[in-house]
Amino acid sequence: MKPREARTDELIQALHKLGRLDAFEFAEHEWGSDPRALVDARACGNELVSHKLARWLDSEHTVLELTAFGRFWMSEGGYFAFLRSNDARPSGGSRGSGDNGGAGMDPALRQEYDRVRFELMRRRLKTFWWGFGFSVLSLAFSIVSLYLALCGRR
Repeated sequence: MKPREARTDELIQALHKLGRLDAFEFAEHEWGSDPRALVDARACGNELVSHKLARWLDSEHTVLELTAFGRFWMSEGGYFAFLRSNDARPSGGSRGSGDNGGAGMDPALRQEYDRVRFELMRRRLKTFWWGFGFSVLSLAFSIVSLYLALCGRR
């Protein structure tokens, strides 16, 4: 029995090759001897849809079509390249959505994660105010320079 990620990669490879694909016919043809083939076909299809790599074309959720995002990742190396990238999201929702409130994350890891996020936000704000200050200073110099150029020194 293959791991689900390998089956998902096979499914998206076939989807890229054919354009549209009935996930269950593909599973029956490719993984037919495995008793979990149809269950894995549904799970792999849902995984691709949750990552927005593919979309269901029918209400029964049998026929898949590759999205533009999926075609991009196929050109970058396929499903495994997508998983290695930072675009891969947990199946439970999108990054930063706060849907699960950090459930399932180790409390010490969560605390470190929050500390790092806080530090990065503090640095972002500090950098913003320095940049804003220099912009105001540049504006003041520009106005003085314009005044001197128009009025001239006598």
